Amino acid sequence: MLIWIYDDKKIKYKNEFGLNLCMFFTNLVMHFSCIATIRNGINMMKFVVYHSDEFANPVMAFSLGLGLVLGNLLCASTNVNESLKQPNVISVISKFVGFKLLI
Repeated sequence: MLIWIYDDKKIKYKNEFGLNLCMFFTNLVMHFSCIATIRNGINMMKFVVYHSDEFANPVMAFSLGLGLVLGNLLCASTNVNESLKQPNVISVISKFVGFKLLI
């Protein structure tokens, strides 16, 4: 707490306010849209665990749910990483729209 109070350094933002705000809201919307798909994959894996006798190959069904979860997490983290590299608002929005079209 004392270091924070008596520190001489000022907070510097890497990007301008509008760009940071655009990155925040596009990543927030992307998170909310991916979370439903990830929840479906988790529910699929949970159903396989509790009702494995209803499947001819429960390992494959579980693997499909796991692939759905991991694929969405990979795509979401890749989109966040790419949007943080963009220099202006237009490119952030275009990367986000491209990601949404893929999903």
